[in-house]
Parts: sequence; C-alpha cells; structure tokens
Amino acid sequence: MNAIGRALAINRAGFEPVAAVRAAAGIAIPLAIGAGLNHPAEGAIAAAGALPAGVASMSGGFRSRVPLVAVTSLGMAISTFAGGLVAGHFGWLLAALAVWGFVGGIAVVLGRDASIVGIQAIIGLAVFGRFPAGVPTSAGHAGWVLAGGALQGLLSATIRPPRRFVTERHALAHALAELARLAHRPTASALDAAGAIQVAADLVARRNPDDAVDLLRSVADEAARIRLELQSLGTITSVGAAQEATRAAAGWLRRASQALAAGSAPPEEDPALATVVDRLA
Repeated sequence: MNAIGRALAINRAGFEPVAAVRAAAGIAIPLAIGAGLNHPAEGAIAAAGALPAGVASMSGGFRSRVPLVAVTSLGMAISTFAGGLVAGHFGWLLAALAVWGFVGGIAVVLGRDASIVGIQAIIGLAVFGRFPAGVPTSAGHAGWVLAGGALQGLLSATIRPPRRFVTERHALAHALAELARLAHRPTASALDAAGAIQVAADLVARRNPDDAVDLLRSVADEAARIRLELQSLGTITSVGAAQEATRAAAGWLRRASQALAAGSAPPEEDPALATVVDRLA
C-alpha cells in the first residue's frame, strides 16, 4: 500500500494555476476566433503555434519567459515553413529530420531553455512535414504559427503569476547583504552572516525539490562558501590585493542581494573583481 501511495502522490510544489490558465487561453483564443470567422483551419494552425509557446511560458524559473516564448515561436515558424516544403519529398524530409534532430540534440547541452526551443522545433517539423505545400502556403502556415506564439508572448507579458518563494528569496538577499558587510570588514565577526545563511538554507530546505528550489539551494550553498573565503581573506589583510578583492566583492554582493530581492537578473561578473583575484593568486 505504501508503494501505491507513493506512486499516486502528487507534488503540489509545481502547481501554477495562473500560468496554466494563461497558456490554455492562448490556445483557446485562436481556435475561437478562427471558428467565429469561419476560418477554422487558420485558427487551428495558430493554436498549434500557441501550444509550444505556452509550454515555454510555463518552464519555471524567476526571469520573464517572454524572450524564450519568442525564440520558441520563431523556431516553430521556421520548422513549419520547412516542413511544408519538404513534405511529400521523402529524401528531403529525411535530410531535414536528420538536421533538426542533430541540432535539437546538441541544444540539450546548452541548457533547459535551448532544449525547449529545440524540441518544439522538431515537433513543428514532424507535424507540418505531413502536409505538402508550396512556398506561399508554407509561408502562410508559418505566419499563423508565429501569430499564435505572439499571442502567448503577449499573455505572458501581461498576465504574471504571483511571485514564488518570496520569503526564501528575501532571506537569501539578506544573507548576501550580510556577506557584503563582512566583505567591507573581513576581520569582523562572521556570526551575523553565518546566521543569515543558515536561516535562508533552512527555509529553502523545507521546499519540495524542483528546478527553482535547486537554484535557491545552490545560492545558499555558494553563500556559505563565500563566507569561508571572506574569513580567509580576513587573515591576510596586510596584503594589498586582499583588501582590493574584498572591497570589489562587497560591491558585487550588494548588487546580487538587490537583484535577488527584486527578482531581477543577477549582476554581470565584475571584471575588476576578476582582475584583482588573479593578482591576489
């Protein structure tokens, strides 16, 4: 019975009802408009373009998904156009499938977002590669697919689900702020920073694992390592480069703390910090 219970268990940590309804609306609207205007085929093609874009819009993480939706839609449109041209030509179809499959497989090593784009592009080629069409018709189909994706992008930009992990992100932002203060005075006590990091780590540990939680956990782990490194630098303050490194690190940590609290993109790597670290080494 325990095995059956585990098999039927549902991890509710990944539930995003607002995002799900938004993506479903992006598919339903083209179908409804197409049926209402007596153009059901065009509506269905636009909905086919909205479907992979909706998948991309629900891919998780903290950043806006609009750029990923746009790239996914563009990839689907290109695949739709190519699929219509090679459909009915067995040799060309096999060649296109080989190219799309190879590129889609390579995209996996580039990360989750690239994988989503590659997989949806392959699906687009496989679907529309069954319907032979000339250049004008294939271009028209690609345009409707792109329109469906654009609708999903518009919905993603205007209907935003409530922010996830607000408490955890603010706790981690506070921990990074404490590290910034420690970097300003590396010889001071690190107890406040250690306590803030532990509080943040405990909050993240309560969450069920998923990609976003793993990202937060990695930030907490990295914060703990940074604290130890700052304390080590505090033992060699007589070395000029060590003081430059801690000052540069303080600035970057402060910017990272602000970005994490606001849910914005992390700061770029600080070239000055990289330079002083190399000199210190």
